[in-house]
Amino acid sequence: MYYENPISNHGYYRKETRIDKSVLKDGDLYYDDEKQLYVVKTAVGEQFNISRDRFSILSHEYEKREKSKKTAYRLCLLLGFLGVHRFYLGDMFKGVLLFGTFGGMLIGWLLDFLLLGSRVDEVNRQIATELLVKAIEDTQEDEKLEKGVPSKKD
Repeated sequence: MYYENPISNHGYYRKETRIDKSVLKDGDLYYDDEKQLYVVKTAVGEQFNISRDRFSILSHEYEKREKSKKTAYRLCLLLGFLGVHRFYLGDMFKGVLLFGTFGGMLIGWLLDFLLLGSRVDEVNRQIATELLVKAIEDTQEDEKLEKGVPSKKD
């Protein structure tokens, strides 16, 4: 069986999605030409299929929700002492804490600046994982409906 990684091998797919192996912490993602499905393998060896249409929807949603390092660094440099970069990343508690303490007396702001890139990566991994889990659940639900098994929603 021939497997390819559409993200890195073909420009056509590169435009379609930015979700690839890098956003999966301990897993694998590839496209199965024979089945015409995306396959997600988890770190514990489980394998899940995602239809091409559902993956396209997932990719579009990811691109809307993905956080940019460039934007995060700009916010941190310009308004980091107010915690605005933390609000951008969805870290409300830490944002309020930085806002209330003037950037943790600027020490918290400096530490945040140094660690910001890895925090953005972590947030993007969380977004991708959440979307992949939803896509897997929806695909499994579709497969059950095709087989005639009643769904949980009924």
